[in-house]
Amino acid sequence: MLTEYQQRLRDRCLAAPVMPAPEPWHPVLDNSTPIDGLLGIGFATDPGTGHDLVMVVSTDGHGLFDASTGEKIARDRDPDPETGTPDGHPDLVCPGLADYSELRAAGFSPSGRTLAVATSSDLSLWTRRDAH
Repeated sequence: MLTEYQQRLRDRCLAAPVMPAPEPWHPVLDNSTPIDGLLGIGFATDPGTGHDLVMVVSTDGHGLFDASTGEKIARDRDPDPETGTPDGHPDLVCPGLADYSELRAAGFSPSGRTLAVATSSDLSLWTRRDAH
């Protein structure tokens, strides 16, 4: 249940206009990839291409994506249950984000070329080209 303050804040956020990402950022694919039961994400660098990679951990297994294209590179539907989920810390709940979504992670890749926002229901990626 939201407090009165949280409800007013939620209403203000929902009333704000949706704007495209500023240059040089652009969305990967259609701005978000639906992933049911998303638990967490992590970044790595593809040693062959240098592209940012995003590892997605969900209740349905693991997925590895190329963050610059959104291409699914690998899938493991049956990971080791001892090491297959994020640590036991409580989730960061974000009331009002969506009826059934909780904020799981948000941040930049180590290279700074990818911005990710992950909720319990989807993954949104933005990328930028190197300036050089």
